[in-house]
Amino acid sequence: MGPPNAGKSTLLNQMMGGHFSIVTSKPQTTRTTLRAIKTTDSAQVVFIDTPGIHPSKRSFNKLLVQTAKVISKNADVILGLVTPRQRKSEKNEFFLSHMEELNDTPKIIAINKVDTISENQLKGLKETLMRRFPDDPVVPISALLGFGIPTLWESLVRLLPESPPLFPPDVETDLTERFFAAEIIREKILKLTKDEIPYEIAVQVEAFKEDKKKNILRISAVIHVNRESQKRIIIGKDGRLIREIGILARKDIEEF
Repeated sequence: MGPPNAGKSTLLNQMMGGHFSIVTSKPQTTRTTLRAIKTTDSAQVVFIDTPGIHPSKRSFNKLLVQTAKVISKNADVILGLVTPRQRKSEKNEFFLSHMEELNDTPKIIAINKVDTISENQLKGLKETLMRRFPDDPVVPISALLGFGIPTLWESLVRLLPESPPLFPPDVETDLTERFFAAEIIREKILKLTKDEIPYEIAVQVEAFKEDKKKNILRISAVIHVNRESQKRIIIGKDGRLIREIGILARKDIEEF
């Protein structure tokens, strides 16, 4: 969990070693509760990637935040992400206050993006968080570069309760290939359109069929927008942008 743009999805992808959660520069890119399952010889961890926790007056955002809060109360361990740049922001304080409310749940505070600050700045931030959360590990990481990830994994495993595996060892998610195809298409739209298209757009996969003769998957997806002007932006002049969205999405879907 964390405020918007703390790097939750980047961290999940780093932990899983694959493209599990879409990543863009836009806040609240994550809208669906995504479960990713990592199984090793010693442990199985079921990660739940949640929408960003932040104060908002918009109904859509309030619903996302409420969803994340409900999930956090049912988790075995809360992995809270903060970043140096958000240290004194309203969003960061709102999130940390929520973390303080979770007294009965084991927590880890991960300081993400430590590659963007000096050692002295990191030391000061770590000491501040350790005073605020004296019973919880505080782990510096860089989700983008992979720094501190082994230490974070060990901290997570130590706090998890003993249990039989919840999933077979070869299962990495409880979501369908259709879901990931739609999310990858949405990611490309958000990256290519920047601030022109709000993140409320939705992608619906209508057909997902295997062509065994040609050994390919045929995917038909519909992009839902709020206004006619957004439709024109996504299609682009002479259909150039919609083609580029398709090209980039197909590449990642094939790899997935």
